[in-house]
Amino acid sequence: MVSRPTKKSINVDIDAAKRDSQDGVVEKIAARVRERASELRFNARSLGEAVGVPSSSAHNYWNGSRGWPSEKLGDLADVLGTNVDALVTGRGFSQRHLVDANDADWVEIPEYALLEIDERGKASSIATTNLRRDWLSSSLGEASGLWLTRLPAPFDALTLGTGAVLICKDHQAGERLFDGTHYLWWINGGVVMAPFARREGAPGDRFVLARDVGNLEDQYLPIARVVGQLARPI
Repeated sequence: MVSRPTKKSINVDIDAAKRDSQDGVVEKIAARVRERASELRFNARSLGEAVGVPSSSAHNYWNGSRGWPSEKLGDLADVLGTNVDALVTGRGFSQRHLVDANDADWVEIPEYALLEIDERGKASSIATTNLRRDWLSSSLGEASGLWLTRLPAPFDALTLGTGAVLICKDHQAGERLFDGTHYLWWINGGVVMAPFARREGAPGDRFVLARDVGNLEDQYLPIARVVGQLARPI
């Protein structure tokens, strides 16, 4: 004889199903985040720093043991070059594949001399390079408003050598600065590259802190966000 389920057992089963469903959503979001973050060379710690969450929490979000806070999803999507809907539902998330070369759309990217950039902007372009739009979107998360420049000297923090080609995007006045992201800064008559940080890190870390950003003497004026190198994202 088959026993009939009690109301209590039904409620327990429903609650368990809800938890399983929620856990499944959290795991799927975590998987999408790991996929996109890995393409951009983020790990759990560096992604947490970029979004502004503690390292311990970032590892839990990374492996799916906890869900990303809803108030951080917008920042997370911005850092990963996608949108909240794609992260949460997966719609459009897997459509970043490369099309056939014969059907590819190409973007003409101008190149500027780094030493000719100042607080007023860039001089005339010195060259142009054609890059695939789908490659830019897949690798960097964006394909418009980009430009190139070459490092006049090595940048040891990222193991970049002299002549390394950077992909940059102008920083607009009032635009948000992303924690942990590298920028080109104008300061005291020259351009330097350094990551931005909202608060002080470990001793010896070379960041531009929020308190040091501005257009006064001895302050750092953001010129452009460094999106990546031709060979890899930064």
